[in-house]
Amino acid sequence: MNSELQHAAPQLPALASYIETVLGDTPSFSPWDQAPSLPYYLTSHYCLLHMTLLGQTCVVLLENPQQSASLPEVKKHMDTLRKLTQAPLIFVAEALASYERKRLIDKGVQFIVPGNQLFIPELGLDLREYFRARQEKITLMSPATQAMLINLLMNPSPPSLQLSQSTLGYPFKYSKMTVSRAVKELKDLGLIVVHNDRQAHIEIQISSHQLWEDARKHMRSPLKKTLWLNQIPHLNHTPLLLAGESALNKHSLLMEPRLPVYACSSETLATLLKDSPALSEVAPEDAVCALQIWSYEPTVYARTKDGCVDPFSLLLSLQDSKDERIQIGLSQVEGGLKW
Repeated sequence: MNSELQHAAPQLPALASYIETVLGDTPSFSPWDQAPSLPYYLTSHYCLLHMTLLGQTCVVLLENPQQSASLPEVKKHMDTLRKLTQAPLIFVAEALASYERKRLIDKGVQFIVPGNQLFIPELGLDLREYFRARQEKITLMSPATQAMLINLLMNPSPPSLQLSQSTLGYPFKYSKMTVSRAVKELKDLGLIVVHNDRQAHIEIQISSHQLWEDARKHMRSPLKKTLWLNQIPHLNHTPLLLAGESALNKHSLLMEPRLPVYACSSETLATLLKDSPALSEVAPEDAVCALQIWSYEPTVYARTKDGCVDPFSLLLSLQDSKDERIQIGLSQVEGGLKW
């Protein structure tokens, strides 16, 4: 599989494997030539690709888990795209509740949920509820779920705290669907208890310290890649949050790195490049700073008084470092957490 495509859409391996397992046909993917000219509200919600399947070419809309659309929005978006192509349109989501899949079927929206269901009547395919012999357990949180949990950890609360699901999603701009997935993930991992009352409450029955200890093995580094830039980026005339060794320097005895390190999400990077035409990627030896691209937006919940990313994401982003100095610094950061 094309490495650039896989980087742009991490869901591709699971999608290709599911289709091959169910249909016995290996799909091929390529960039959709009309995607670059589409408005931002479409390209921010989906990665749009050509898919060749069973000798036919389709256009797939791979959902962006960090900026998923509601089901009515998905229908409207597909109606808009229908005016641009005669190829079958297929919505691809990592997960959908059974009632959500039924709603899409009722609206005639073609979709694939890898591992669960495939509904493409234009190709004569309607495979419902493909159950595997053994349900795979969730071992790692999605980036959105991790960000929401870290937001809770940033505001320590006593055990037996009850929250509404909407409170879990605040202050993020995640859709209700994304918040519901996060609740399911946290429940499946045994980190929260869900009360199916009218308010859809969730309950945390352990201390914040214990929640971090239990959750950490299911969390991953938010770092996707690092860019070397010719100037320090500013968003709305405000510097980005310090990350990596720069943030570690603020909270430990680690020496300040040669170049400052900042962090932002892919969405913020797109805004930076649009608002700062002179900003560009250069060789590390010519760079003024390093910019980490994260799988979630660090500025939504991070403490701003020290200008650094949150300590939990900082620990996760550097935990695999082989540098003994960094590991000592991480121990100092963790020891300084106030529970």
